[in-house]
Amino acid sequence: MNTQVYSKKWEEICFLLSENIKETVTEKEFEQQVLRAIEKLGWSEFGGEIKRQVSIQVGRQGILRPDLVIYEGEKALVVIEVKRPQEDISRDDSISQLKSYMRQMKADFGFLVGKEMRIYYDGSLNPQGDPFLIDKILFFKEEKAGSSFVEMFTRENFLSGVYLNILKDKIKRFNLDRESQILKNKLLSADVKNKIIEYLGSEFADYGNDVFESVMAQIKISIEDISDQHQIQPDDGPPIKKPKKRINFTPAPPNSSPSGKTYSLSELESRELDKEYKPRTLIIEGQNIEVKNWTELSTKFVEWLIKKEYLVENNLPIYNFSERDKYFINNVARHKIAEKDGQWKPVVDFFIDTKYNANCHKKNIIYALKYLEIYNADIKISFR
Repeated sequence: MNTQVYSKKWEEICFLLSENIKETVTEKEFEQQVLRAIEKLGWSEFGGEIKRQVSIQVGRQGILRPDLVIYEGEKALVVIEVKRPQEDISRDDSISQLKSYMRQMKADFGFLVGKEMRIYYDGSLNPQGDPFLIDKILFFKEEKAGSSFVEMFTRENFLSGVYLNILKDKIKRFNLDRESQILKNKLLSADVKNKIIEYLGSEFADYGNDVFESVMAQIKISIEDISDQHQIQPDDGPPIKKPKKRINFTPAPPNSSPSGKTYSLSELESRELDKEYKPRTLIIEGQNIEVKNWTELSTKFVEWLIKKEYLVENNLPIYNFSERDKYFINNVARHKIAEKDGQWKPVVDFFIDTKYNANCHKKNIIYALKYLEIYNADIKISFR
């Protein structure tokens, strides 16, 4: 199969597990949809490869019943636990339940399926003690991880071992992140700081202790963890990239009435903007753009990004300032979680969500500049 075929299969799965699901769906109804989705990958319930409610004897009296299990002969390959899309599958009890089923059945893979899908691995390549989360995938047609999921778990590919290269790559990235974290912790330790000071004292011993100590009292040497500016760490998955650099804005003046005043973005960043902040003019690189409200201001800002070719399709989507499940700019009028509300405005070939108050509009603009690594733009806003 080629990439287009995998993408098409993923679109069908999204239809079955998201687009065609009612809010009132029961767990049993949703389980049936999950079974249909697995059959799209080539596995057959009729052929005995997918079994429902398999009973697992635990001790003398305990019995476990995972919702679905994919088999090859007598070997359990994948355990699937299904929760209604309205349930929070990030809860520890849901995750622990799936992991317990995997261990009891000696299955290498487990799927936890609800409003999203989490894929766990517990085979011989597992780099940690517990089953290892290798993917967390939302049911969006455009999700690249969705196509990768189809490639890994299509019956023909899985049984022939095609999935191994994809799996090894995911484990390699996990190990790299883990080793990087270990090294970072060491570099941030007090021991390393002391070694740096000792090295400097030895390197500049010719100046004498008194001079060295006098100078060290006047300077500051620090190693800081700025990873929170680069990544969002989900509750149970790999980090998500954030803007790579930090912008240091100058402190804002004390809050006062904005009427008739003009502020730079750096001055506005630390201000909480309320209803008094009614924009009149967006000033970009000396050009005055009259605006009626924040919606128009954000639209004109995005038009400027496009005109200057700072914003192209490869940059999309751009999250809003909260960096969670809603976008500020996207190439379709939809958030990461489709059910999230938005007020989308078309701008050239893109869409921006304008359903924000004054303070959030400001934050979205500043976040977009950081994300696109635009650090020296002269942008000001004057107020009515």
